[in-house]
Amino acid sequence: MIEYWASEAMRLLFQVLPVAYVVRSWMKWSKAGEDRKDKRGRIALVGFAAVNVAVALSAFGFVYSWIVDIGFYNPVEMFCIGVGLLASLFGLMCSAAGKGLLRLPTGILSAFMGLLFLGAAAAQ
Repeated sequence: MIEYWASEAMRLLFQVLPVAYVVRSWMKWSKAGEDRKDKRGRIALVGFAAVNVAVALSAFGFVYSWIVDIGFYNPVEMFCIGVGLLASLFGLMCSAAGKGLLRLPTGILSAFMGLLFLGAAAAQ
């Protein structure tokens, strides 16, 4: 029984930390007043928006799997894994090409979410 709750706590931790980091990064970026006309800064912004999609899909998949008792190869979960992995890879590319305040959070979250989605795909 304790193993079940420990695994649920770890799953919840892997969902709460990225969401908290996204909120913190958005707040830090909005307060900084960074120049939005810089093209490479906009690339990092687009990449961070893609990472937000990956984090939202991961959180949705977590809540969906918690509410609905799903088995392997569920179409909704597979869609979340596929689109989330593509969004995190796009965010990683934008992090490499962009610059500015959102470049580091984009790279960190892209790598973390990509590994999380690859692990979810391998578990299927």
